[in-house]
Amino acid sequence: MSPLGAIKSEALSDRLLNSLVALADARELAATLDAILTPLFADEHPYDDIVRRFTEIMLVDGVIEIADAADRLALSSATLRYVATYAPGMPPKLLLRRARFLRSSIGLLSSGEMQTYDRIDSSYLDASHFPQDANDSLGTTPRRFMAQGTTFMTASLVARAAALGAPAHALHARTP
Repeated sequence: MSPLGAIKSEALSDRLLNSLVALADARELAATLDAILTPLFADEHPYDDIVRRFTEIMLVDGVIEIADAADRLALSSATLRYVATYAPGMPPKLLLRRARFLRSSIGLLSSGEMQTYDRIDSSYLDASHFPQDANDSLGTTPRRFMAQGTTFMTASLVARAAALGAPAHALHARTP
């Protein structure tokens, strides 16, 4: 990870920091970030539309196969693999698995109920795959993770939903 000042400019980095420090109300966060960061994305990359649509597909319950995602995008599996590895930096299978786990985790965290897995993604063929994904992502089982206390994470999901409209969401289409 590189500092923003090294990638763009110290002036931009300072403006961002000063604006965030000056926020009087956390509800102003999205508008502040939009005002500063949106101009950085004025030029659309050729892969932006594919990445945006793939991100939307990652939010769909039950989508876990690369071929299914590629079909929905009207792309070859090879093209999807290339773009996913190039843009988000991970193979699409890993992105789909992590998205599935995140969707399921948010459902369980929102309910506060870890005794049953009835809120997990429908693509989990049996409940044993969910703890396996949890271990891959968190390094522990879902129950152990919840036992550690998730007050901050739960509050973050609520705050994110209040400020941005959803606890986790896809990239949005550019607005002129």
